[in-house]
Amino acid sequence: MSIGSMISQARISVGLTIDDLSDATNIRSSLLKEIESDDFSNCGGQTYFRGHLRKIASVLGVDPQIFLSAFEEEHVPSNRSMRDLLVENNVMRAPQESLSLSLKVLTGLSVGCLLVLVLIQTKNLI
Repeated sequence: MSIGSMISQARISVGLTIDDLSDATNIRSSLLKEIESDDFSNCGGQTYFRGHLRKIASVLGVDPQIFLSAFEEEHVPSNRSMRDLLVENNVMRAPQESLSLSLKVLTGLSVGCLLVLVLIQTKNLI
C-alpha cells in the first residue's frame, strides 16, 4: 500500500473530507489531493513533506512513524550524496557544468598576444 493510499484510508476511516483535513492541518487541499495521489512534487522537498506527514498523522490519530517509515521505504534511496540532498530540499541549486579553459589554450593565447605586440613594436622601430 502506498503512502498516499494509507493517508486516504486513514482520513476516510476517521470521517474527514480533504477540506476538513486541510482546515485542521493548514495544508492546502490541492496539496493534500496530490499527496493522496502519491504526487509529492509540490511539497517543497522531503524535509517539508516529512513535516506534512507528521501534521497529518497527528490530526488523523495515527503514529507519525508509520507514515514516515512507509514514505522512506517507497521514496528515499539509501545511497545519496549530500549535494543531492541539499538540492532536493532547496538548500542549494543544482550545479551547472562550467566551461573550463585548459592551461595549453591560455598559454597559446598569451604567446600569440606577445608575438602580435612584438611585431607591432618592430614595425614601429623600422
